Amino acid sequence: SLLSDSINFKTDGVDLFGGANFTGFNKAQRNFSNQVSLEVQERFQNGEMENLEHSKTEVLEIKKLYDSLGAKNNLYINFDANESFFRKLSGEKNDVIHVATHGFSEGLSYSVNSTFNLNNNAMSELMRSGIILSPNSSIEGLNDKNDGLITAMDLSQLDFSNYNLAIFSSCESGLGNLYGNQGVYGIIRGLKLAGVKSMILSLWQVPDKQTS
Repeated sequence: SLLSDSINFKTDGVDLFGGANFTGFNKAQRNFSNQVSLEVQERFQNGEMENLEHSKTEVLEIKKLYDSLGAKNNLYINFDANESFFRKLSGEKNDVIHVATHGFSEGLSYSVNSTFNLNNNAMSELMRSGIILSPNSSIEGLNDKNDGLITAMDLSQLDFSNYNLAIFSSCESGLGNLYGNQGVYGIIRGLKLAGVKSMILSLWQVPDKQTS
């Protein structure tokens, strides 16, 4: 019923990101210091990032569904599943953006509900959550616009207002600290500021195979 009545596959399209190749992630880390929190830097300091083979299977299966219906779809896999191509979707018109990759959320060690913390740390909280795509040094050189790490702050500065649905199939993409009546500060906040109308996210660390 959902597939037949709620989505017009003949006109609505999907942008698919999956199977990112994280080769070069260690090299890319030199750009992190000005865009993420110290907690995130410490989390990734060893530079190791495991490729998610089943995330590629996930987006290929979705593409197959759209192809069978004659519906528009754009596929970004391997090194094409990078931050530069993701950023170029800002202002574009499609129905769904589906991203299968690594996600992260680093919480604060102190209460975030006080007035003091709300005034001084709310926006920096957007630098503690995000997703990771393939770093790509062949486009405009390696910098904080294409090092593969996309924080909630980065998301908030994009224009996804033409997307009806964002699906971030990744670990902890729905997490973030609460700031009084401001809601959850994390990827949720970033996507809302970007203009996405609806979203599907995860509250947990999820295994690659079962998630696909």
